[in-house]
Parts: sequence; C-alpha cells; structure tokens
Amino acid sequence: MLDRENKIFAIQACKANSLKSIPFSKSESQQKGSIKMQYGALRNILRSLMKDKWKEEMRYQLEGELIPDKKAMIFELEKFNELPLKSRKGN
Repeated sequence: MLDRENKIFAIQACKANSLKSIPFSKSESQQKGSIKMQYGALRNILRSLMKDKWKEEMRYQLEGELIPDKKAMIFELEKFNELPLKSRKGN
C-alpha cells in the first residue's frame, strides 16, 4: 500500500498464494536483524517517489512501525537514514 501524497509505505502479512503477494521477509523464527528490500520493482517505485531527497548512489534504511492487530508495518519514507553503498570485494 502506498500513499504517494504523504510518502507513506505499508506492508501487510498475507498468505504466500494471495493475489499480488510478494516475499518480504523470512519467517519470524528465521529473521535475524533488519530486512533488505530485494524486490526491484517496489524499490524502484520508492526511489522514484523519493527522487527529490534520495541519492541514486546511496542506500536507505527505514524504521517501520508495527501494527500487530492488522499484521502490518508502516514506513514513513521521509524518516530515513542514509547509508553508503557497500563496496564489492575486489574493488
């Protein structure tokens, strides 16, 4: 779910076979630490929305707010930490 005007992004847990579902994280018992956004299309949408504030050569970390009764997380895209790109081995 995306609120373009307020720059808020939300995800909600669903069954893997639900319409328009995408993998987001590992199961609760396997997830250790933060979640990395690996789904390119979604990442590109967020980068496009934030193009006035996010630099192409940087990575961004967002802290989500958990809403347990809705099995959802909300991310305010304006509240981010800028991180450098990880250097590749051998470079």
